Amino acid sequence: MSAPHYPLFIGGEWLDSAERYEIRSPATDELVATVAKGGVEHVDRAVAAARAAHKAGGWRHTSPQERSALLHAVAGRLEQRLPELAALQSRENGATIRVTGALHLGLSIGQLHYLADLAESYEFEKAGPEIGPIPAAGVVRREPLGVVAAIVPWNIPLLVIIWKVAPALAAGNTAVLKPDEHAPLLALELAEEFEAAGLPPGVLNVVTGDGDPVGARLSSHPDVRKVAFTGSTEIGKAILSASADTVKRVTLELGGKGPNIILDDADLPLAVDGALFEQRAGLRGGHQAARPGRTEG
Repeated sequence: MSAPHYPLFIGGEWLDSAERYEIRSPATDELVATVAKGGVEHVDRAVAAARAAHKAGGWRHTSPQERSALLHAVAGRLEQRLPELAALQSRENGATIRVTGALHLGLSIGQLHYLADLAESYEFEKAGPEIGPIPAAGVVRREPLGVVAAIVPWNIPLLVIIWKVAPALAAGNTAVLKPDEHAPLLALELAEEFEAAGLPPGVLNVVTGDGDPVGARLSSHPDVRKVAFTGSTEIGKAILSASADTVKRVTLELGGKGPNIILDDADLPLAVDGALFEQRAGLRGGHQAARPGRTEG
């Protein structure tokens, strides 16, 4: 059976590109999938679609309750597919099944439900504050920025995507997501679930490909209002610099922490067990279904 092919998701359409690249398992070197390789032209098209969707107002003018319901629906769809997607994530990035099930998928689903609840309960509009002896006047209204770019790493891709994309959508923004070129499959699976749940075209777009040019163009694009990035300090500096000319809002989560240093006289089974301690939750049930938006071959 041939490996599936994943196209780009732009403006509510699944689009292929002239160039493809392979996703191979780091554990076995098996071919897991092929993926469309996007470039600057795809970023520009995705940002234009996101900007048009924002200006049209179909998403930003929905109520917080409607946005919350859609996020809950997507979480439910992911939960139904948990074993299938956990296995796919394991083949793609090399993490064990219990890690992809509990952390990559399980925690992502929980966080999506949490953010959906927050969208419904958050005070997007409230009375203005009192200033000294001056009584409260008017209202404070928090409005969506517009196009938000999310650039995520390979290690826990779905969870980091949820942390960036779900709050942006919950607040009424539109988004262009650039997953790591080594682990883009869950990003595209997530786009399928948002599409199936009824998210309007252009509100979420996924452009796969290399950091340069895809991530670089997103960082400098004049119509992107905010960039959220998790990854290396070096790339974070480049994103901050590229964002400066258009005075974008930028959120950077950089570097790593928590290394395991195992000495020669260590109890190796105990050390391994300790390193895996936080990943002990089991998989929840679900089912595998045929998916639209990708082709075999």
